Amino acid sequence: MKNFIYTIILTSALAYSAEAQVKVGSNPTTITPGANMEVESTNGQKFYIDKTTGNVGIGTNSPAAKLHIKGLIYTDTDGSATEGGEIRFSDATGGKLWGIDNSGKANGSFLRFVNYSTGTVPIKIDTNNVTSLLNFKLANGTQGAGKVLTSDANGLASWATASAGSVPQMSLTSPTAPAGTTVGQLAYNTNANSGLPVGLAYWDGSKWVPTGSNSTQGGYLGSSSYTGTYNCPFTGSASEVYVPAGIQLAVPSDGWYTVQMGLSIRSDCNDYHFVLFNTVTGVLSPNIYDVYCVTNASVINYMTPRDQSRMVYLYKGNYILQGKKTNSIVPASCNEGNPNFYLNIAKITN
Repeated sequence: MKNFIYTIILTSALAYSAEAQVKVGSNPTTITPGANMEVESTNGQKFYIDKTTGNVGIGTNSPAAKLHIKGLIYTDTDGSATEGGEIRFSDATGGKLWGIDNSGKANGSFLRFVNYSTGTVPIKIDTNNVTSLLNFKLANGTQGAGKVLTSDANGLASWATASAGSVPQMSLTSPTAPAGTTVGQLAYNTNANSGLPVGLAYWDGSKWVPTGSNSTQGGYLGSSSYTGTYNCPFTGSASEVYVPAGIQLAVPSDGWYTVQMGLSIRSDCNDYHFVLFNTVTGVLSPNIYDVYCVTNASVINYMTPRDQSRMVYLYKGNYILQGKKTNSIVPASCNEGNPNFYLNIAKITN
């Protein structure tokens, strides 16, 4: 009889312990019904273990995975000179397959994606040189105005001039082009007797056109060009506000594009800027055109530089040219000529 009573007591205790709940911290007498263990801080943030699934939540009492964190995650150094924190991923066998770490130098200035299966680092970002997360920037000492991106046999990227072989060099004979040439394709002309200047040119479908030309024929994006008529966006008094300029542009595919624009603005001292606005994503491109006054004196002058070239990454979609000025001054003339407004865009690479 005594053994039977002990058995009942032990069974009851085990049954109770299987459903036991533990609460630590603020409000210790109130525990979420589905928790095995709950730790609550004074601001309501919680450490939570779900008694049904075993899922662990930090900052949440409804974890949807084995570990569910609501909030920021901070990883610190493991004490070594080159380790700045790491997250590792493994397969079902427990083998390390991938890792993301902040290492490579004593100050942990590289963000790396490591393939442990091959012992390689296919992606490495120098965080000392990345100054913008919105726009791509590669500043490794090779950068310069008008250069194009190239790479060596190991995939190391750098900027190069067109004459360094970053685009095909050929002796152009306008208006012919080699078989397979597509509209918008760039080439570096080496033939000084071709009737074209030595340097970059693009194929518009019927002839080679120098990229430095002040042509008003419109853009070249595959078989597309801009539509609309340029209207001065600076006639109002508002400053630091983007205003449509009457020009629409269809970008046929994602990629890196050279953007060339020219415009003669005559004004009292002000700064004038242009961007491309993606009507689908609502994202503004980096500035594609910036002109400034040549003196702080109150005198009407031509803004400089009038002709400019940029390389920007554009996503497929429709764009609107928009302008913004620094102060409320209205220009005396907004498209005076020599050159008249022009906008040329050519895709360099994906």
